[in-house]
Amino acid sequence: MNEQALADELDMSNTPVREALAALTQQGYLKKIPRVGYCVRELTIDEYVDLFHLRYILECGIIRHIISFCTDEEILSLRKYVENKGQDYETYSTENVEFHIALAKLTKNKFIVNHMRRIFNLNPRWISTYFFDQVHEDPHARHRELIDYLLQRDVKEAIAWEGREMVWADGNIPHFVPPEQYT
Repeated sequence: MNEQALADELDMSNTPVREALAALTQQGYLKKIPRVGYCVRELTIDEYVDLFHLRYILECGIIRHIISFCTDEEILSLRKYVENKGQDYETYSTENVEFHIALAKLTKNKFIVNHMRRIFNLNPRWISTYFFDQVHEDPHARHRELIDYLLQRDVKEAIAWEGREMVWADGNIPHFVPPEQYT
């Protein structure tokens, strides 16, 4: 994309467009090509693996926090994100991200929430490609299973669930280290 063309399309001056493009480049979403413009930056396979490893570590910490500090009512609040059973990919994808962000929000730590958002914002193209044909009759069954483990205050099963979730979501990525090998 070209800065001038984008400014013209948005009917704006170049300055805010330039600043927005620079910010998106700095955040890793775009790549600047001198004398050409900008394009969406693809993550390398190693970056995907690193991102999923970060997600696994972060969500295990989130799970431990929820089990230790959240009330049953707070945990039950997660159910509103997993009510739909039969649905299209786009709806599931949105609800899936909302569920994982809601888990992070239960920590009441804005840095954890922001990191979870960044993880999901960096890899939507991969998720879209991988899960396009993967929405099942009840796509949130796994999420409801986690909620049950959280309510039971079962750290071992909740962490094991997270490991299964990572293998399910990430198992087709080369070089991915399955969570059971982390111990």
